[in-house]
Amino acid sequence: MLPRVVRRSAATLPLVLALMACGGRDRQDAMALQPVGGQAEARMHVAAIAESEGRPEVALGLYRSAALREPGNRAAQTRYAGALARSGDVAQAENILATALRGAPDDEGLLRGLATLELRSGHAGEAEGLFRRVLASHRGDAQAQGGLGVALDLEDRHAEAQVAHRAAYATDQSNTGFANNLAVSLMLSGQPREAVAVLEPLRFRGGVPQRLLTNLALAEVASGGGSAGHDARALLEEQASRTQIDNYMAALGQAGPTKP
Repeated sequence: MLPRVVRRSAATLPLVLALMACGGRDRQDAMALQPVGGQAEARMHVAAIAESEGRPEVALGLYRSAALREPGNRAAQTRYAGALARSGDVAQAENILATALRGAPDDEGLLRGLATLELRSGHAGEAEGLFRRVLASHRGDAQAQGGLGVALDLEDRHAEAQVAHRAAYATDQSNTGFANNLAVSLMLSGQPREAVAVLEPLRFRGGVPQRLLTNLALAEVASGGGSAGHDARALLEEQASRTQIDNYMAALGQAGPTKP
């Protein structure tokens, strides 16, 4: 694996990750809710139902049982790791997937799952290497392209990141997370007007997440002055304190005192 590279400070890393959308869980959870055959699969199906009903401890126990009973079952290892991560035990989740990968080094699900966890931990170099391994055999994988873009942004390699973000968004233009992450990358590289151009067409699309609208407002503020910037800051202050806004702007390289 590549060395662990984190070029952003520990203080700004969580802010940058908060601005971005690191997807994948919804797809995995939807798959887990589908009825499947086999003993481990039956446990995982019941576990997914328990989790959807708000019983994460029960679900975690069932996922653990399935993974221990069938250590060679990659789906069981992946879902157990996902449940561990959601419970807050990211380090153990990473260990589970890393161990499984040693037995199946080209498994797309294991690679993607571990890469996503590495992103959450801020290990950009590790995540980049894992996403590139997925793309080596699945060049059109939009999720891997998007994840690679986030990893490159965390390494301050924004021009390369934007190539990956654009490739992901071109593959799946219904995924607003890809548009959001492209816009954040543009803001991180000092191009807030370009970020507005990416997000503005999505403003009135149904079901747009609040994160995207907040980032649009941040981009409008960073673009500077005028009524649009004033209105955007007013919108932001409905959602967050002025200190939080300044922290986000600092993470984007647009730091400055908040005006009353």
